[in-house]
Amino acid sequence: MTKYIPLKHLPAEISDKVEDSRPESGGAFKYIYVPPSEEDLRWTIDETLKQKLNAERLKLADKFEEFVGQWAEKVLSNEGNINGLSGAYDRALDEPVVAPLKQNWVEMDKVVRFPTHYHRVGVITGPGNGNVDWKKIKPVN
Repeated sequence: MTKYIPLKHLPAEISDKVEDSRPESGGAFKYIYVPPSEEDLRWTIDETLKQKLNAERLKLADKFEEFVGQWAEKVLSNEGNINGLSGAYDRALDEPVVAPLKQNWVEMDKVVRFPTHYHRVGVITGPGNGNVDWKKIKPVN
């Protein structure tokens, strides 16, 4: 198992069964439950905002789908030459049609996703921003 998961990231219940449970290996990960705060428990879905964002997302998705179709036609019209295809895809992601769709997803995430344990321990640094710092989880020795 430690071939794929470092011992220090294994739950303590499992690490005793792992051959390499030496203290110098970093110890085992111990899950500590952090209960939701009162603010977390008051969290509700704003249905009006959810519907507005969803309608906006559908319009943006249609624009994106049209953009991707145009992009594919341009790439394929190059007489089947796929050289530079990756670079063309990277440039496509920089197009103005992509950023609003990403931003809409961030805003929708704030509306529909309940804060989790990983938000409470600081691994996910905020609703909707997608920043994850797994180093916030420390092994317990």
